[in-house]
Amino acid sequence: MLTRFPAALLLSFLAAGLPAWAGQAYLTAPPPDLPSAACMALLQRGQDASNDLEFAVSESLTARAVAMAPNHPLPLVFMEGVLLTEIQERLKAGQSSRALYRRFDKVASRCRKLADAFERERQDACGKLYQGGCLGTRGLVEMARGSVIRAYLDGTGAAADLRQAVRMDPSLYDAYLGLGQYEYYCGRMSGWFQFLLNLHGSVPEGLRLLKLCAQKATYAAFPARACLARIYSEELKDFPAGLPTVSEVYHRYPVDYYYVRYAVDESLGLGLDKPQARALLKQVCDQWDAGWRPPRYVAMDLGPARRLLARAYAAAGQDALARRQWAMLAQGPDKALAREARGVLAGTTDGEDKP
Repeated sequence: MLTRFPAALLLSFLAAGLPAWAGQAYLTAPPPDLPSAACMALLQRGQDASNDLEFAVSESLTARAVAMAPNHPLPLVFMEGVLLTEIQERLKAGQSSRALYRRFDKVASRCRKLADAFERERQDACGKLYQGGCLGTRGLVEMARGSVIRAYLDGTGAAADLRQAVRMDPSLYDAYLGLGQYEYYCGRMSGWFQFLLNLHGSVPEGLRLLKLCAQKATYAAFPARACLARIYSEELKDFPAGLPTVSEVYHRYPVDYYYVRYAVDESLGLGLDKPQARALLKQVCDQWDAGWRPPRYVAMDLGPARRLLARAYAAAGQDALARRQWAMLAQGPDKALAREARGVLAGTTDGEDKP
């Protein structure tokens, strides 16, 4: 089982791999160094299913993409990501599967061989990018296994491949996703750890690279925006900067509990006195009322946030919307909130909302 120390430490230099937690950007006309548009569309659908935790569907769609481009390493990098996400989710649920690890090892071995052959044949930046993606994802699985040294070696190797790719072609913006995360998380480490592990980074440089990736990359553009959403809403607490990306990732994947959490934290951090913050939190509450729930192993309680939303609506003169939130709280499982909500409803009357 991973301890807090290696998990927090390894994140900084394993971030160089393609993250499995984020869907890829839609592509209609991929550049020549990518597989066909049909193949990329299958990979996109596989990522969508992975974000919905439908791993069997995701793996099947990604396998079809692999078969469509058997000599290209990118579909296998995506397959690594699909399996990594399932491994991570099972660990959160307190489950483990040797068969799943064996499937990943088989895919990772094949991906590494194909990426190496691709790089030897082309000797260009894309070959290094795929080598880095393969190594980085494998490193994250080694971290899940608790193999700290192997994870460290894979992570630093991935970072080296990506740096070389960017030196060869500075316009290869898909590589900026891993490098941006690497720079950012290394920059957040204490100076002692940076010196001890020879891991040097810069938070401003990391953010600059991630923003470039979000604006100019192909399949890595959306993951970069998702990364920025997490950074701004969960880490830097820069809520005005985070609102565009948090809104985008939540609206694209409203059933992904990570993005739901970002949306709640963003709306509360931005301030419910702002209409856009109220609107974002209301969408989450409406989704909850319609029956959505996170997996059982994920703790999430909207009650306190809903209470603040009800009060914010009342302060803005939107009485009907306020009563709606109080009514849902009155039916909720939290006895103290339900009692408060019933008291508020008993002392209020229906009113027209202000525009």
